Order: sequence, then structure tokens, then C-alpha cells
Amino acid sequence: MKPFIIHPGEILWDELEARWRTQSFFAKLIWKSRQEVNHLITWRRDINAEWALTISVALWTEPQFWLNLQNTYDLQNANTQKNSLKFSYIRNRMHELQIA
Repeated sequence: MKPFIIHPGEILWDELEARWRTQSFFAKLIWKSRQEVNHLITWRRDINAEWALTISVALWTEPQFWLNLQNTYDLQNANTQKNSLKFSYIRNRMHELQIA
């Protein structure tokens, strides 16, 4: 079963909609271009520490919240099926080394 992965940009978009704010309004508020905000909302940009701080000040949230969302997204993405063979190999190899 494929994991349900949510990018933090989707959460930001939901927050803006709930507050009746446009991407343009938010971009002006945080001194970023509308394109930068749009790239975040459409999953083409990730949240780093600077973005987390900026968003948290603008929305009265904690920066750690946004960084945690990004980390969770990154971990879920990394743990997809494309890596499962590699992880299985590593687990099997570690098991072999422990027995030896």
C-alpha cells in the first residue's frame, strides 16, 4: 500500500484558504514573490529554516511545526517502495554480519 504523503505546501495552502488569503497577499506580506509562494504550495519548493521562520511569524505558528512537516514528508518520500529493495539488502547484510 502506497503511503499517503502530504507536502507542507499543501498545509500552507489550506491555512491560506482558511484565512481567506491569496498567494499574492501572502507573498507581499512575507516579502517574497508570488512565484516563490506558488512553488512552495505546488510542491516544487521545500521548507527550510528560513521559510519555516517566515511562515511561522506570518501565521502565528511555531517554526518547528513547518520543519516537522517537511521532515515527515521527506522521510515518507524516502521510505517509498523504490528504496525497499535497498533497505531489505541492508537489513539482510546486517543480519548476516551479526551471525558471523
